[in-house]
Amino acid sequence: ASLRIGKIDQGTETAAHNHNLRASLTKDEINVNRSLSYKNELLLGRTDTIKAINEKIESLKLKTAVRKDANRAIEFVMSASPEHFYDFEKAGITREDWDNITISNLGEKKYWEKLSEIKKFTIKENVEKWKKDILKWVESDEDLKNNVINFVIHDDEKTLHAHLIVTPVVDGKLTAKKFWTPEKSANWQATYAKATGLKKGISSDVKHQDKETYELKQAAKR
Repeated sequence: ASLRIGKIDQGTETAAHNHNLRASLTKDEINVNRSLSYKNELLLGRTDTIKAINEKIESLKLKTAVRKDANRAIEFVMSASPEHFYDFEKAGITREDWDNITISNLGEKKYWEKLSEIKKFTIKENVEKWKKDILKWVESDEDLKNNVINFVIHDDEKTLHAHLIVTPVVDGKLTAKKFWTPEKSANWQATYAKATGLKKGISSDVKHQDKETYELKQAAKR
């Protein structure tokens, strides 16, 4: 089971919206195949992310204005080991082969061609079960269920995964610090794994890189 959690401030809300809802018509992301974006699904919430966040906060009737640097949203990115979704044996690849399938190694054209071949061996029953399980998981957690902005599945990138954006509201107040505590984080990791019937993922120091950071690092290598 793979679950990553992070804070979103006002400066990154639009970027999160554009990525999760594929809303930008001008910004290309090399790790996204827009010709497959029709396969993405909105499981819960709305497509107007920023407006939904604003309305949620306005409904709280806070006595003081929200600070400009406040984290108005929390994002959960959930997935699983690729072997759970794709039959590596039938595809004739190993996990090492999968990990080596990168744009920097193959170039964009061969990268997407290789993934297209592997995804012919998608384990459909595992995919459908995972979708149902993660939806039940969100709806079973009051903190998540009551604060959903949107919940989308992405099937137009390398590995199937989902993005959940929620507002960090606790006792009628906007507070990311109290909403996302170390105790809650450990609980979410455990309950997500249990809900999907998967083993809890091993903690990693590897951090998610946005497109700009990735491209800068690739340019530095070159």
